[in-house]
Amino acid sequence: SKIRLDGSTSGNTYILESATDILDFYAGGDLMLRLDETNNIVSIPQDAANATFIMGDTATWEQYVSGNDVILRNKVSTGHIRILTDNSVENIRMIDTEVTINEGSVDMDFRVESNGETHMLFVDGGNNNVIIGNNAAVQTIGQTAAFQVLGTGNGDSHLNIGRFSNNNSAPMLSFTKSRSGTIGTSTVIQDGDACGTIGWAVADGTDFESYIAAIGTHVDGTPGGNDVPGRIEF
Repeated sequence: SKIRLDGSTSGNTYILESATDILDFYAGGDLMLRLDETNNIVSIPQDAANATFIMGDTATWEQYVSGNDVILRNKVSTGHIRILTDNSVENIRMIDTEVTINEGSVDMDFRVESNGETHMLFVDGGNNNVIIGNNAAVQTIGQTAAFQVLGTGNGDSHLNIGRFSNNNSAPMLSFTKSRSGTIGTSTVIQDGDACGTIGWAVADGTDFESYIAAIGTHVDGTPGGNDVPGRIEF
């Protein structure tokens, strides 16, 4: 039987037990909400097309179904959508200009899995490394690089920089050196400063601290504005 809150016998707004332990709420003849105790589900049924589920102030927040899409929306430009774990760690924060993973800067890893790689992209939150192809960075020549590409075959241990343009310009790998301690600011370098090194590290049976060859660059003279002498060493 139908329970009509207005006391009428024929109104289109009512509560109905449509099946055992399933309670349906109708408004204007449309099914708007279902409480399914059997499956422990509270739902806005599929036939309530474009229905909106509102939490709090309708001017700031809404969740709704639009066709096959589920929309979660914070309608305030300065507001956030945040996803937290049970220990109140903020995993994801979304605002209108960015999406942030690990806003609280805790020791939390981030992993992307591909069809054939369990760690296609891995951010090691505790050690501040970004790795492709593995869940831990490798130390070589006394350093643990912040970004690493690690693999076991030709393709997954190959880094390619390609440029496809109808001109005579080439792809580029650049190194930048400044004596400033602040990223992005320019403090003049000095004669003898090392400005970039490419090294070939190998396993020597103990670790990867040995290298068989290196190419390095140094300032070779007194630097001036847009006039810096240099040398390449092998």
